[in-house]
Amino acid sequence: MVEKTKEVLEQATKIAERIEDAGERVRALREIAKEMAKVGMVEQAMEIAERIEDAEKRAEALSEIAEEMAKAGMEERAKEVFEQAMETAEKIEDAKKRARALREIAVGMAKAGEVEGAVGIVEREAGLRTEMLPSVLEALAERAREGDGKSKEGFLRLLPLCGWSLGLAYGACGLLAWLYPEQGEAIAKVVSGE
Repeated sequence: MVEKTKEVLEQATKIAERIEDAGERVRALREIAKEMAKVGMVEQAMEIAERIEDAEKRAEALSEIAEEMAKAGMEERAKEVFEQAMETAEKIEDAKKRARALREIAVGMAKAGEVEGAVGIVEREAGLRTEMLPSVLEALAERAREGDGKSKEGFLRLLPLCGWSLGLAYGACGLLAWLYPEQGEAIAKVVSGE
């Protein structure tokens, strides 16, 4: 079954590379690279990601590959690939594209259990927090709810960064109540000002 999947992915790569529309070609290659990482075709996935010309999309593809690697138990290699994604993202000159790429990397790290990396990005990129915090907090809360202590610590470490924005604070309170359902009533009182 795995061999057949690998063959199909190799054929899909050849077809995707012939797509004329650059955006569609990149989307197809990203999905193929992600699927390759899932079935252990890591080197092939990395090769595909490196062929993606758009730095934002390449960084996102590398992040997705790293996330799949972490799920497959290749944590150390996943950290290296996340680092490669970060290096790629940091070279993006367009601020919006750079912010999107960094958000995707931080969320990927959080989902993969690379909590320090995710928290570090959010803490370091003060100007991009509004874009990053909701997604990263949600990913950390999901893992924390499943019992991951590092994710819970990361969530609590980022929580104070929401204080300067009412919208971020309300969103964080919702996640906090979801994470600590036994404290939901107390959280609601604090939020409502009672």
